[in-house]
Amino acid sequence: MAEGRKSGVEERVSANRTWPLVTALLLFWLTIAMLFMMTTNACDGSQVYTLDDAYIHLSLARNLAHNGSWGLEANSFDSVSSSLLWPILLSPGYLPHGLESLTPLLLNIILATMLIMLFDRGLRDVGLGSVHRYLLLLILIFLAPLPALVFSGMEHILQALLALLLLYLFLDDYRRDGDDAILRGMRRVAILFCAFLLTATRLEGLFLVLPMAASYLVRFRIAPPLRMRQALSLIIAGLLPFGLFAGYSRFHGGGWLPNSIMAKGKGLCFTSPGAWLNSVIDPLLAHLRQPLSPFSLHFLLLLLLALILPLTAGALLRRFEGERFVSLREGLVRGRLAWVLLGAAILLQLLFGGVGWFFRYETWLVILGLYVLSALLPAAALHLGVGHNAALRVVIIILMAALGVSLGARGVVSLTRIVPATRNIHQQPVQVGLFLQAHYPGQMAVIGDLGAASYLGGRPYLDLMGLASPEVAAARKAGNLTPAFVDSLAARIGASVAIVHDRIFADIVPETWVKTGEWVVENNVILGDETISFYALDGSGTVELREYLIEFASGLPTGIEVRLYP
Repeated sequence: MAEGRKSGVEERVSANRTWPLVTALLLFWLTIAMLFMMTTNACDGSQVYTLDDAYIHLSLARNLAHNGSWGLEANSFDSVSSSLLWPILLSPGYLPHGLESLTPLLLNIILATMLIMLFDRGLRDVGLGSVHRYLLLLILIFLAPLPALVFSGMEHILQALLALLLLYLFLDDYRRDGDDAILRGMRRVAILFCAFLLTATRLEGLFLVLPMAASYLVRFRIAPPLRMRQALSLIIAGLLPFGLFAGYSRFHGGGWLPNSIMAKGKGLCFTSPGAWLNSVIDPLLAHLRQPLSPFSLHFLLLLLLALILPLTAGALLRRFEGERFVSLREGLVRGRLAWVLLGAAILLQLLFGGVGWFFRYETWLVILGLYVLSALLPAAALHLGVGHNAALRVVIIILMAALGVSLGARGVVSLTRIVPATRNIHQQPVQVGLFLQAHYPGQMAVIGDLGAASYLGGRPYLDLMGLASPEVAAARKAGNLTPAFVDSLAARIGASVAIVHDRIFADIVPETWVKTGEWVVENNVILGDETISFYALDGSGTVELREYLIEFASGLPTGIEVRLYP
């Protein structure tokens, strides 16, 4: 009888521990299934991603699988992806009986599921109850937001998963510093491997790895030589993926870093002390000039809360020292370290990585911030219940409410834009790729958006952003990207047509090019411009291009206005 009662209690406890995770996962999967049906319906039955850049990874993955080359076509080398790991993970989808273009979607669903499970594990470790865990899991799923990243087809969920795992392992290692040598060694090998995978996924992983390495240097309980070895090993693990890539790239005539990082990334200027200071301050001032920017606001609120809650927990421990708060004391130590790591990563992201562009650049830090806050909630909640500092309670409640509103708006905007964003990509970049495939097969062209055009057209076209065209990237960096330079590059590769956004590239379009037509998309939420222009690069090609545009117009999706010139 007693054993039966015990078994029943254990079953109820187990169910109480698992229902938040199971329910949250079911809701997440149901949301993805509904969005999949809505996006395919909006794209005439095709499965399309919300970002054109996803097709760059698919092009690399296809060539890796078919030809073993890191490029946009067979036996070419194109340093176009800032992620080294993502195309490798996608490449099995192009093996016989593979999933091809569905691979990023399915892989992101699996990775998001793993991320939700890891986040829930962290919530259980700090002792949060079932209801609180469920609410926080919903915040993670819908307000971070995960569905928008799933349908981006990009590597950012993998980045968030690895960053969260690395932080989890690092804080656990800090707490269990007294374990035996074998356990410590296994845990630190896992940390190094995770750091390697994180930076191989995106270089911004260094924004977390470097502060962690610095924290090793101030662990005064450890002998200085060991501290130095731990810090250096972590830095080497983080830099190793791009060290390996640099050697491979230089061997094939490329640069030290991927072209996408050189073209889009921010950097420090070392020409003078003043220039160096400006290169540090200007990116931060740009965000501070827009204090209500949703991206800056998320970071500000997360940092303030992550700073105040450890102070709150500290006040609690001082009042109840020696009673029953050993676990809270450990949480406080880890919370303060996590706040420092989070703050350093956010600062480096704002300086060098940027934010925005369909929520993808900063979401990994929003997720880390939510995790840090969640780890501090038990102590802070207990203090708010027994403390007498009414002003502090009001401040925390206001900040939590502001964060909730800010993230809530983020979640609503992300969910409502997924379907129109996929339709935009289907209406413009995908149709440009199909147009080149149908009427300029095997020929070179000048384009503004590389992804779907190169994936469907099968060529590394002259790319005016410089992702697949190192000469363009170098000229853009040096401020020498002129119409004459662009015209000479187009003539050298034998291009006969250019398809670009005038709003973005009007200042570098040569006057000798003849605008022959335009496609205008309605309800644009993701494209660089709703209007894309078609140019014949010499007068003799104008009639041919005009005929092609007329012929192709009959098969265009609805919602596109076709304009022909002259």
